[in-house]
Amino acid sequence: MNKNLKRSIVLALCAGFMFSVIALSACSDKDLISGNFRTEATASQIEEVKGLIAEEKSEKIVGDTSSENWSYNARFVTRGSAGFVVNATADKINEQGVSEGRQTADITADIRYDSDHTLTMYNAEGEVGTRGSGKVDYYTKFAANGLSEEDYNYERAFKGKSYSDAQNFYIDGSVTTNADGVDSTQTGKFSIDFDNAFDQFFPTISERDTLIDLSLIRELMEEENVKVYIDDSVDFKVKVSLDVNAWLKTFAGQITELLNNIANVNITEEQILKDSKFRYADFYLQFDKETKVLLGYGNKMNVDLGIKFDTDDVSADIKYTMNLDSWMVHTDTPAEQLPEDISSYTYILM
Repeated sequence: MNKNLKRSIVLALCAGFMFSVIALSACSDKDLISGNFRTEATASQIEEVKGLIAEEKSEKIVGDTSSENWSYNARFVTRGSAGFVVNATADKINEQGVSEGRQTADITADIRYDSDHTLTMYNAEGEVGTRGSGKVDYYTKFAANGLSEEDYNYERAFKGKSYSDAQNFYIDGSVTTNADGVDSTQTGKFSIDFDNAFDQFFPTISERDTLIDLSLIRELMEEENVKVYIDDSVDFKVKVSLDVNAWLKTFAGQITELLNNIANVNITEEQILKDSKFRYADFYLQFDKETKVLLGYGNKMNVDLGIKFDTDDVSADIKYTMNLDSWMVHTDTPAEQLPEDISSYTYILM
C-alpha cells in the first residue's frame, strides 16, 4: 500500500476507534433518568455534586463493597448504531519512487447494538464477584476499498441470550460471519473474552480501581460552558449539559491532539466545528437522597463530527456520527445465575 495513503488511513482509524465508546449511539424508548431539569443548580448544589462524585468517594459510590452482604444490581441498556466514513487520497509512489498518479481509498464501519444486560456485583470473600444476564443483538460491518488490489468486506453478528462473568461474555444463540461474500452461521453456545467483546459497556472489574468511573463528569464540572441542573424532589438527580465550546474542548480537542502528535497534521477546533453539527451533549446522575448511593448514570449526545485535512502528500475527509443515548440504572432484580454448563461454551474470537 502507498505509505502516504496508509498513514492517512491509520490516522483515521486511530481517531475512529478512540471514539468507539463515545460514538456508540442508542435510541432508548425513554430516558432512564428523567426529571425537572429547568432550573440551574445553585453554587452550593454544584459543590454537593462535586462532593458526591469526588475520587475519594468512588470506592463507596455503590455502597460498602467490603460489607459481607454487599451486592449491587445494575441494568445496562444500549440500543442504536455508530459509524464512521473515511475517504483518503495520496500520491501513488512506485518502487522507483516515482509518482504514478493519485490513489484513493474508502473505509466505512458500522455498528448496530441492542442490549439489555443486568450485571450483579457482590462481595466474594473480599473480592468483587460479578455475573450478568440479558440479551444481545450485535452487528458490525467493515469495508475497505482501494487499500490493496482487492476490496475487503467483513460482517459479524451475534444474537441471543447473554451472560457474563469477570472474564468472559457468553451468548446462547447464533453467530453469523460474512467475509468477502462467504456466509457462515452457527447456532449454539459461545464464549468470548470480555476484553475483546463488550467490556466497553460494563465495568471491567479486574482492571479498575473503582467499579464506576465518573472521572469524565468530574472533569466536566470544572470546565467553562458547562451548565448543571438539579432535581432533588425525590432522589438527587443531576444533569450536566455541555454547549458546543465545552464539547469542542472535551472531545474534538482529543482528535486535534492525536492528528498533530502522530502526523504533524494541524487541525484547529474551529475547522472541526465548520464541518460538524452540534445538537446536544448531556450527562446524567442519580443518587439515593438519603444514602447517597449511585442509582444511575447516562449520557445523551447528538453530534456529527467532520474532519478534513490536506497536506503536501495526503488529503482525507473523515466523518463520525454520534447520536448517543445510553444508561446504567440500579435495579432490584438481580442477574440470573449462570448456566451450569457455562464452562463448556465454545470459545470464539470476536
